[in-house]
Amino acid sequence: MDSVIMSQVLTQTTQPGKSGRTEKFVDTLINFRQKYQNSLDEVSETTKNAVRKSISMLNHEQNWKSLQKLLIQMCTDDRGTKLFEFIHAIFTLLPILPQSSETETISTNSMKFMIRALTEADISVPNFFGMYNDLMVQLKDAPNRVLIELVNYISSDLKQANERFIETMLDAENVENIRVKDDSAKRSFNQRWKDFVAVLIKKIQDVEQLDYNDDLLSGRETADNIIFEWLKLTEDVNAFELLSEIAETFCIDRFCDEVIALEIGIDWSSDHLDLEKKRRGIMTWKSIILTTKTEKDKLTRLWTGVIGAWEIDENFEKEKNDRRELSSDLEQSVLVGHRVLSNNLESARKFLFLIRNEKYRVLSSEIGLIFSLIQCSLDRNDAMADMKKSLQRLWRIGEQAEDCVWISDIACGRLLRLVDLQLRIISESLISNDYLRQLLSRPMFSLMLSLLDTPAYQKQVVVVDGRVADGCALWLLSRDLLITVSRAQVDMGTHLSNLFKAIASSSSNSSALVLIDVLRELVRKCSVEILNNSRLIDGLFDYVCRMRRDIAVSLIRCLIPIINTRPQLRNSLFKSLKKDLLCESTVSSAVPIVLLLLRSVSKRREDGGGGQFDHSMSQSFGTFSTQTLNSMGCKKNVDQAVGLELIGIVRRCLWQPAKTKIALYDGICELATQTSTMLNQFLDMIVSHSKTVPEWKRSDMTTTNGSQVYLVEPVPHLIQTLECLISELSSFDPEFKLEGTEVLLRQGANQMETWVEYAMRSDATDMGLDRNTEWTTGTVNGRSSLLFSQMILSSYDVLIEHIWRRFEAMGTKEDIEKLVILLNRKNELDRLFKEKTVRKEKDKETEKEKEKEEKMDTSESEILSSAKTLASIMKRLISQPDADSTNASSDMLVDVQMELLEWAIGRTKVLSTDLVKEYRPLHSILSGTNSLISLSKSLIDFYVGNKCSPWASEIKMGNPMKTLAMESYANILEFLGIKYKQAPSRVTMSWFEEKEGEDEETSRKRKEPNILALRQAHFLSCRLFRQILEIENEEIEEDKKPKAQYEMQERAILRAASAAIGMAKNVKVWSNLFVRIIKVLEDETFYNNQMLRDYCKFITTCSLRCAESDKTSSKEMIVIMENVLEFLSEESEDIKYHFISKTTLNIAFEFQFSYIEKSLALIREAFGFQKDFFVKPPVFDGMLHSLLTKCMEITELVSRALQIFVQYKMMQERVTEVLTSYFTTIQMSVVLLQNLTKGWGRSMSDWQSVDLLAELVKTKLRPILAMVDDHIGFSKGKEEMKKKISQKTRYAKSKRDEKLFSKFSHEREAVQHGILVLCKLIKDERFDLQIKNNSIGYRDFRIDMAVLRSKFSGETNDEVREPVHKRRRREQSDENEELMNETEENTTETTATTNAGSSEEPEEQEREEEPREAEHTVNEVKQEPEDDYEARDISRGTSPVF
Repeated sequence: MDSVIMSQVLTQTTQPGKSGRTEKFVDTLINFRQKYQNSLDEVSETTKNAVRKSISMLNHEQNWKSLQKLLIQMCTDDRGTKLFEFIHAIFTLLPILPQSSETETISTNSMKFMIRALTEADISVPNFFGMYNDLMVQLKDAPNRVLIELVNYISSDLKQANERFIETMLDAENVENIRVKDDSAKRSFNQRWKDFVAVLIKKIQDVEQLDYNDDLLSGRETADNIIFEWLKLTEDVNAFELLSEIAETFCIDRFCDEVIALEIGIDWSSDHLDLEKKRRGIMTWKSIILTTKTEKDKLTRLWTGVIGAWEIDENFEKEKNDRRELSSDLEQSVLVGHRVLSNNLESARKFLFLIRNEKYRVLSSEIGLIFSLIQCSLDRNDAMADMKKSLQRLWRIGEQAEDCVWISDIACGRLLRLVDLQLRIISESLISNDYLRQLLSRPMFSLMLSLLDTPAYQKQVVVVDGRVADGCALWLLSRDLLITVSRAQVDMGTHLSNLFKAIASSSSNSSALVLIDVLRELVRKCSVEILNNSRLIDGLFDYVCRMRRDIAVSLIRCLIPIINTRPQLRNSLFKSLKKDLLCESTVSSAVPIVLLLLRSVSKRREDGGGGQFDHSMSQSFGTFSTQTLNSMGCKKNVDQAVGLELIGIVRRCLWQPAKTKIALYDGICELATQTSTMLNQFLDMIVSHSKTVPEWKRSDMTTTNGSQVYLVEPVPHLIQTLECLISELSSFDPEFKLEGTEVLLRQGANQMETWVEYAMRSDATDMGLDRNTEWTTGTVNGRSSLLFSQMILSSYDVLIEHIWRRFEAMGTKEDIEKLVILLNRKNELDRLFKEKTVRKEKDKETEKEKEKEEKMDTSESEILSSAKTLASIMKRLISQPDADSTNASSDMLVDVQMELLEWAIGRTKVLSTDLVKEYRPLHSILSGTNSLISLSKSLIDFYVGNKCSPWASEIKMGNPMKTLAMESYANILEFLGIKYKQAPSRVTMSWFEEKEGEDEETSRKRKEPNILALRQAHFLSCRLFRQILEIENEEIEEDKKPKAQYEMQERAILRAASAAIGMAKNVKVWSNLFVRIIKVLEDETFYNNQMLRDYCKFITTCSLRCAESDKTSSKEMIVIMENVLEFLSEESEDIKYHFISKTTLNIAFEFQFSYIEKSLALIREAFGFQKDFFVKPPVFDGMLHSLLTKCMEITELVSRALQIFVQYKMMQERVTEVLTSYFTTIQMSVVLLQNLTKGWGRSMSDWQSVDLLAELVKTKLRPILAMVDDHIGFSKGKEEMKKKISQKTRYAKSKRDEKLFSKFSHEREAVQHGILVLCKLIKDERFDLQIKNNSIGYRDFRIDMAVLRSKFSGETNDEVREPVHKRRRREQSDENEELMNETEENTTETTATTNAGSSEEPEEQEREEEPREAEHTVNEVKQEPEDDYEARDISRGTSPVF
């Protein structure tokens, strides 16, 4: 019966198309084996034959496929029970097969199936161990060919996994045509698969000999080769990691040496770059996995290879800059790297070592920077702090590179750009890549916040129109990255919470403004997400007014759109503000916030505003709020009830102290230009309040609190606010359509007229100010007089501005008369104020009288005038009259034009200085860009005298008005240059002049910002400077004293030139300007040393900004130094640079010395960068070669500077300082090479940098050292010591010389010692530096007999001694010691006797002391060295006498 059943089952198995037959075959075979578990002896022969026939059918591949599919599907239900029982049944029934070959084949197929099933099915632990035991039993006596067949099967399995991985990647790229795959294709290499493979490898290792790939090897060697081939073959991460656990150390080391070391990089010359990049990605994650398997000494090599394989060269940098995305084959390596760094402590520690010690390599690698960020997310190390220091150091030298372009070209420029580019690309990738977002968001966000929270690197930012426009470049990068990372988040709650915490913790630092910019962008672009997390905002309101005022206002300003959409937020803010308005420390922040809320619930002006203020802000609040509300799908809510409540709060502020009122008045002016809803209410409130203002008398307008003096009412701000409201309401409702407008305007105009009349009829005496009043800051009355007088002066300024606008609108003669009276009143009070506050003091050094002004806080009385008004006055007064037309209003201004011009320029100076000094919200409406550009044109036209009316052209250049005009022009250019740093054409186009008959192409080229900036800078620094220089020289030739006005003007001219050229983006512009300004030194003669000193500083700045490829600056500096030496020698009468003369010689020296010292300091900074970032060859060689080339250029100047003292005995101390700096710089380069000798050693002799250093040592440094040993370090000599100098001065000079020459001696010896050490380390005889056979390391103690004799004879005993008070202290301590020791007492007495004898100096010696001589003349300098060397035949000098 059993044989019949088995025959039927076999028949069904041969017909797989019929459902259920394969499953019946499996069940029947399992049941049969379970029935006969102990033995098959009881089974009949017929049944055995049926079993043999059934099992023999498993030789067919098609039958195995059906069984495999079925059994794997069954595993989902029984977790491998049927699979194990079926395989166990086959292995048990195999002995009944008659042929051993058939048994071997079925056994091999069964083992293959088990290996496959482990990667595709879910098998329980008991079933796995059962299969594992069966495998061990089968492998125990398995022949070698079976082992080889199993090895080949595993190899083919790994290949198929690679092909499936490629198909998966192709389908991921081809989203539109995704192919549906069979479920059986999913493979997962797991720990159980590794156990099976490990059993097979162990069996192979136990075999004595095995024929594998036509080689007869031992079992262990064969196993190593098999693992090695599998490690090379597999492209599956799990399979490789499992195989590496099986592999022995020898196999892994061989794989690292023979595969990874050769194949991890990319051959960029290959025609198949895609395959190269794929291979690099595979080798990368293999290397990362092996960092967990190898010994510690191999970790550095593996990590270095990984980082180097992804290093970004210049071509790849351009490609990344265009594509703006991460490499496609990088993600798998990042996944593996994250797992390894998170789980393996030793590997993470080694990579952290690379972050700290090889910064350049890590930061210039694409994967290195990503792994550094991953390290920052691990809490067990200090990678965050290390990355923070590295980025700060890099950006700090980058900021220095802005002032010295060749540092950027040589050292840090490319790395800085590369890190910036990579960080931006990584942050942008977070938006589209979910895994990278989960992995890198937190470390990126935390790192950027830490860069802003750096007390040691705080820097003031420049705020323009409420936004950070300039400042620390690293902060601006952090801002951009924080915005990008925050926008990429699905849930912004955590990041918003961290952002608010960072703002609160840095609320007293400027970095908070950068964080507020981040929040502003999030409010604009991610407003819905912020609305969902609005509960976080509520927590800010309790302490927002305790922040710094500008930070608190900016924070609420950017959150207003969110607050307006959440009534509970608005109520919470109201509740907080009501308390803060009553607190003196918080009211200054609370008032602007109240006005912000008032503006947010008001209608926006549709006419763009009008009146006295500008409305050309780059991004006003109203626009920002409207855009944000529109993006949220909301409309602006004009809440009248809330507005009335806020008006009530504002009214209460009118009874607060003066500072609160000033904040209120400024906020009302800003609010009036943006909204029209509250104009009538504000005007009514201000007019009513104006009637309560006390009379303009010192006793009524000031109040005291102890020693503090305060204003009762800031009248200038009140007048300005009333004028603003009248102007804005008149422009908004010119026809008086709104009820009450006409009455309010009339009341406001009457109040203004009342103030004008009072100011006209009242003089200083009427206001309580006269010559008998106290004017000092030492008393309360004096401070009261100063504060009140400054308030009245500001009131005059506001009233003059009001009268001018009325005259401009109506053109009546009555207004001109009032203008004349107000100007006279102001000038009268101003003269009195200056007379009483400016006192003359005598300068102890120059014995000249200097004016010193009393200083006190005048913030309550200061006022700024509108740039629009000032531009109107300047244009009206300065512009040339039209010959064809007659203007009656211009004729009226004839009597007042000079006084009015002086007033306008003075107010322009105040406004421009305030613009550059700090940002204030009122700047946006007081100084619009168009008004500032128009004002700057008028200022420069007035200064030059071109396009001006005849009376203005006749004003002399030395007039203080010209100075103020030029200083104001420079301030305005600086402000506009910062404001439009990213769009300079907005400013440079104002300098463009059309030419008749010019074609479009030429005109377009001339309109480029770089060309226009260069032309303007050339006009200022060359043409205009020459003009002022000629005038100054003419007056000096007429025996007139140099005017301080000219010096202030030339400083302002050079400052304006720097601001103009700073708008250029092209480096070549600086080189072009340098060629032009150096011609000024070549052609002009300077009689004013201060002007020459300032111009030399400007030239030094330009020379450092020239590109490294341009050698013009260094060549010209050498020519100038040679001209100086020629002038000293008096051999050549015709020198190239005419600025060199007897009176300017010291300035020429200092000009050259400062250039040398600045260049050497920058070179040392670059050397320090190389040391900190541990730049390795070949990058190191090229960088050091470029820096040593700069050293060669500076050496030419140093050798000539040394001749100034050697030949002419001049500038000894300055030459010594320059040489000390020079030796320090050379020593740094030598130390850098010494640090690399351990790794590269003798091969360093072939480096370009070593060749150049050897040339410098042989041809330049050796002669300098020889000359230094012969001349630098001599004692001052008798003549110098005999000069009449006070004892205290002589002692201080001696201590200074001691410090100077001891440092010089140390650096001089160190540089030669370092070179000799380098010579020994790299075995290069070119560095065998010997100078007259001296011994480095031992100081020269040879005795100068002349000095020794003078010491013993007592001739110079009292020449250099400590000051008296120091000697007394020391004598007192000596006396105390005498009482304790008799021997010391005797010694002290002997010493005292000797001093008494030596102190009796002859009177003839006192007569021989000559007065201090003047500077050496050129002839004397030439003769002195010759006489000196004739007197004594000494080749080297003694050490300095300290």
